[in-house]
Amino acid sequence: MIERAVCEAVFRAAVAACDPAAHVREAVARLVPEDKAVLGVAIGKAALAMARGAGPVVRGIAVAPQLDGGPLPLGWTARDAGHPDPDDRSVAAGDALVELVTRAGKDDIVLALISGGASALVEQPTIPLDELRGRVAAFRAAGHPIEELNELRRSLSRIKGGGLAAVSTGRVITL
Repeated sequence: MIERAVCEAVFRAAVAACDPAAHVREAVARLVPEDKAVLGVAIGKAALAMARGAGPVVRGIAVAPQLDGGPLPLGWTARDAGHPDPDDRSVAAGDALVELVTRAGKDDIVLALISGGASALVEQPTIPLDELRGRVAAFRAAGHPIEELNELRRSLSRIKGGGLAAVSTGRVITL
């Protein structure tokens, strides 16, 4: 039998190895030039941790299902939005992100940090939001796998599947 202390140590090590802030911090140090203005986008269940790992930005928005009340680095603001289904907050967050990335100049970096849950948290639907919600709910109830569900969401959105990056004139680095 494995001792409890060993199991707890392994568990703590596994959790530490998955720390989104640490992974983002390491990637930013490797990929983001220090002499460039950085605008940040963090979306998903790990958005707040990823924004903390990214560090200060000129301006950034982190969108998560729930806010944890903790501080974010300089330049970041946090907002919550609907999950697992998009809501009016998701549309407002989508609008705010489009406004943010369109401000990026050609020499700027847009750091896009995406984790699970992002597809519901930010939205700019091509159809009325209630219709989008109904179609996605019916698709989910029919038992379609998440890959197909996300493809449906992409087809009904202006910003998914690279649409958000397409409105930026700055270089987009996605993690």
